[in-house]
Amino acid sequence: MDKISTFISTYFDWFYITVPGTVDIIEILILSFFIYRIMLWFKQSRAWTLLKGIVMIVLFTAIAAMFQFNTILYLLKNAFSVGIIAVVILFQPEFRRGLEQLGRKKLINYIIRDGEDDGVISEKTIYELVKTAQVLSANRTGALIVIENEVALGEYIDTGIPIDAVVTNQLLLNIFEHNTPLHDGAVIIRKNRVVSATCYLPLSANDSINKELGTRHRAGIGISEVSDSMTLIVSEETGSISIAQGGELFRNLDSEGVRSHLQTLCKEYNGRKSHRSVRLSGERESLWRIRIKLPERRLMRMKNNSAEPKKKANKIYSNIGLKLLSVVLGFLVWLLVLNIDDSAVTRTIRDIPVNLVNTDAITSQNQLYTITSGDTVDIVVKGRKSLISDLDASDFKAVADMSKISITNAVPITVTANSTNIAKKVSITVVDNVLSVELEDEKSVSVPVSVVTTGEVASGYTVGNSVAAPNLITIKGAASIVSSIDRAEVTVDVTSAKDDITTNCTPVFVTADGEKISDKSISYDEISIAVTVPVYKTKNIPVHVDVTGDPADGYLVSDITYVPETVDIGGDASIIKDITSLDITDVDVSGCTADVETTLDVSRYLPEGVVVTKESAYINVKIAIEKSVTRNITVTTGDIILRGKQSGYSYEMSMGDSNTITVSGISSAVSKVSAKSLKLSIDASKLSYGDNTITLSVPDGDKYTVVNTCTVMVKVTETQ
Repeated sequence: MDKISTFISTYFDWFYITVPGTVDIIEILILSFFIYRIMLWFKQSRAWTLLKGIVMIVLFTAIAAMFQFNTILYLLKNAFSVGIIAVVILFQPEFRRGLEQLGRKKLINYIIRDGEDDGVISEKTIYELVKTAQVLSANRTGALIVIENEVALGEYIDTGIPIDAVVTNQLLLNIFEHNTPLHDGAVIIRKNRVVSATCYLPLSANDSINKELGTRHRAGIGISEVSDSMTLIVSEETGSISIAQGGELFRNLDSEGVRSHLQTLCKEYNGRKSHRSVRLSGERESLWRIRIKLPERRLMRMKNNSAEPKKKANKIYSNIGLKLLSVVLGFLVWLLVLNIDDSAVTRTIRDIPVNLVNTDAITSQNQLYTITSGDTVDIVVKGRKSLISDLDASDFKAVADMSKISITNAVPITVTANSTNIAKKVSITVVDNVLSVELEDEKSVSVPVSVVTTGEVASGYTVGNSVAAPNLITIKGAASIVSSIDRAEVTVDVTSAKDDITTNCTPVFVTADGEKISDKSISYDEISIAVTVPVYKTKNIPVHVDVTGDPADGYLVSDITYVPETVDIGGDASIIKDITSLDITDVDVSGCTADVETTLDVSRYLPEGVVVTKESAYINVKIAIEKSVTRNITVTTGDIILRGKQSGYSYEMSMGDSNTITVSGISSAVSKVSAKSLKLSIDASKLSYGDNTITLSVPDGDKYTVVNTCTVMVKVTETQ
């Protein structure tokens, strides 16, 4: 007993037993399930012997540790790592098979799926396969047909001869006919097509297979062990039909049995009522469910070869000892991991908000406080990992009693756990247990209320001048804070608005730099501000821009451009109906010798009560200034047209003392002026008999003026 006590105190002194909760029970059951499946897999393979050997080694090791067989312990310790590698090498086929079976379970897909499984072969293909099996069975012609499911069989397809043909009874019969080049080996079907023939398949190494079965059946079982495929096998010796899937062989099937198995790979059942496809897993229960629709003779045979249905209802009691052992082992594994993993640890929990109490001890003296540091606190907790791993700031309460403020304006902070259970099992250390405050006198100021709109009104509308009531509020607070406040802002959302908006808003205090102040110590009388935002229908009007003054001597205004050329205004309908244009005439160019560019605020030129949209708020104006030039244009009598000639008279023109016209203006305009472009003419109907001296009248152009004109002599005589 002393040896046992010493062994327990040496190796299990750290071990403790706790009562599992609801979540822990679920975890133990999950562990038990996996342990049971692993043990069941061990039992059905050569690894079962290995497991019993490992158990014996563990027991022997425990006895050696109990009686302090140091030499044996040393040898076992050094051989352990080598033994693990040896086990993996020796039982590699069993481990591989187990992992492949686990991979084909698709547990997650099984849990979350909510629809039908997609079939891999059609009803037509099933019909052709059943018909082929019947004929081959009757003729005792051997056949091996593999139907690919979700696990690709590319490596086995590559061993055969490519076919790539639609599955038909005639094709398959021709392939497996004796003495044909393709009859030997397996045929692989993928998505209703024969992709390859004469394929080589892996042979099963399962020792439990009936010795009367030949290579063809072992190959069919072998491919089903390494994939989720279904293999149709026709015996050459007996003509019997078998199907292999999931490492299981279903023998002596008739046509209906073959069809029922194949339909598990098909989503629709030949026009029958659609129901969930059943995947064969190799378990007997699945086999029974698939065969329930077989003929009565076949059902009787199945009943004789398998357990009774009532026994299936008691399936839960099968391997009961193994299942109970799995539950015990699951609990022990959970408890062991919990003890190993649940050691005492230390953890820092940050940013626990500090609650202030007894604040009236300061406010009653007409003083205000501002927290300079310590509004949150960090703590260090120590306890079992399982307890403190899920703790956060919400599990603790930090309090600062303002009545205990020191002469240095420091307030002590205390931290406690919200739960009594937590308080008993953890220790709490406050990292910095002081809250610092700054005391100030209270100050009162009045600030204006500014209305800010967000969003865009409906198309064709604009926002007018908003009104807040009151438009001035008085605020109280710490002097350093309220002194920096420039205004109180209220925000109104005008998105898609077509009518005036009236609402109540809570003000936000803003500094002159636009920084918002959210200090909770600020108080004000008005709980909310009544805001009215007028929404006006807009009207589009043209813009006309003109200049005042004259440029410097020798310079002229050559062009006036502005963008936009129209603006959208809004206001009361009675006011804006009479506004037809926006006339701007105050752009001064006096003494200018270069282009003038300016931006004009449209609101300056609108009457009271009329607003402009954001898009039309400003107009960019450019006044082009060019130097003035003078040019003399020579005129001939051919350039002058006589209008209104009288019959019976002849007219003779000659130039007077001067035959030039002088124009002055901007270079671009003056350069284009010619005698022809001036369109000079004389009204002959106003001429008298004899000699007439006419001074040509030449009007000023758009961008030039006529400085000097010329005279023309016109002699009027009678014709004979």
